[in-house]
This record gives sequence, structure tokens and C-alpha cells, in this order.
Amino acid sequence: MRLHTLTGAPGQAADHLLFLAKNVPLAGVEHSCKLNAKGLHTNRLMFGNDRDSLSISPLWAAHQQLRMPNASRAAYEQDLAVATHIYLGFEGGADNLSYRIYLEFPVNLTLHARDRSTGQVHPALLAKGYKWDALQGEAQAAAVCTHYHWYPRITTGEIEHKAGKLGARTEPLSTVFNAAVGAARLRSDALDWMYLEANEPGLLRQSFDVNLYSAKLHLQTLEPALQAACDHFGIAKADARQWLSEAGQATLGHVSGGTGRDGQAFLTVYYDRDAAQR
Repeated sequence: MRLHTLTGAPGQAADHLLFLAKNVPLAGVEHSCKLNAKGLHTNRLMFGNDRDSLSISPLWAAHQQLRMPNASRAAYEQDLAVATHIYLGFEGGADNLSYRIYLEFPVNLTLHARDRSTGQVHPALLAKGYKWDALQGEAQAAAVCTHYHWYPRITTGEIEHKAGKLGARTEPLSTVFNAAVGAARLRSDALDWMYLEANEPGLLRQSFDVNLYSAKLHLQTLEPALQAACDHFGIAKADARQWLSEAGQATLGHVSGGTGRDGQAFLTVYYDRDAAQR
């Protein structure tokens, strides 16, 4: 199965990353689709594994092969030294492609347990994502760095409240968020979900992400809600139908959304095309 439909320079850049991953042990390949006012973005991919699996592979030093901006390398390599997992990916369009590398860090859950006096859960910095233009060289401006904070083992109500403050109460995010959470709560315990919040220091990005893999839902479960979201963003019905037809049998992973770094609303759905067969 072809992993993207990109051509030209973006396609070549995507293939370069995929070549680095050839014959490397991966924990899986995750697809995603972003919806926003600019359209439907399906050429998005992520894969990776833990440190032990990748530390002697080309992916461990991929930031060099992928021409990460020089301005970001020192901070990245400092983070890489303590990371437990590394995930690499891309997002591309007709004339653009960005690389991204996500580093996941160890979390001491004792320090982030629910506070008995306040009832609050203190978030943990779970990961950082470094993202840059794949079609420019190392001399470009520093990579955008997204920080992902995890709220361990919080309830459905807490997830709904926190995500609501970041846009999940308003259309078009609310229709998809409510459908996903409503279906997932019938098949899994919310304490098995993962709820993250993302921000980019100095930029407008503020978003939520709820991981629902434990519910083992098919993406097609959300088809009416996703079609409504596509309509809201002005995405052509034919494009939406084609995407949902191709991806509908995939296992739903994450639902994320909020405000992008451009200040506009976005919704992203992550899914695993192969999970249902494993």
C-alpha cells in the first residue's frame, strides 16, 4: 500500500524519510487527517519505536539526514539524550512538506498522581515535537517545538471539561469530539485513555488530544460527525467521501483539535490502518 500521494519535491522528501525507515523495526505506522479552513490534509504519517529498538538504526540520527535547522540541533540533541521513544513523520501538500520528530520522555507517575488536598492532577511533560520545512536547508529558522503535557488517569468528565476549554465545545470540533468520546465510553474505561494538551511557546497553538485506541473503534463509527465537520470547513463532499471510504475500516486512534499556530480552528483524526488485522 502506498503511504502517500505526494509528487514532485514533497514526494521526494517524504520518500527520503521512508527510505531511512526501511528494514527498521517499527512499533507501527499511524496515519492522520487534518481538517481546517484550508481543506482536507491526508498526507500525514508517523512511525517509531523505543530507544532500544532504534538506537543503532538510521532513525536515531535522522535529524541530521533530514536537515533539521542548525538553530534547533543543540536543544533537540539534549532532549534526545533522555528520550525513551522516538517517532518520525511528515505532513505534506502539493508544494510543501514538513518533517517532524517527536521525542517521548520518562514520566514519574508518583509526581503526577491526583493531589489529595486539591483533587487536581498535575500534568507531566510527556513529549516534544520538532517540526520544520523539509524543502529548505539547515540554515532556515529554528524548528517549531510543540510541547505535549499528559494528565494521567483523569475521568471522562475532566477530559470533557479540559478539552472544552480548548475548543471541543464549539463546532465543528464538538460534533466529532462528542461522537468519539460517546462511542469510546461504551467500549472502554476513560482511565485507559490518554489525554494530552499541546502548546507552542510564543505561538498561538493551543490544543487537546485524546487517545482512544483502547476502545478499538473503527473510524467509520464517526463518519456522520466527520462529514459534518468537513461540511463546516467547506471541504468538498466528494473529497470527504473518498477519504472516509479509504480509511473507514481503520482503527480510530486519537482525536485532537483546537487552535493552530495560524490562530484558526483545526481538527485532526489519527488512525491505524493495520490494527484491525493484528
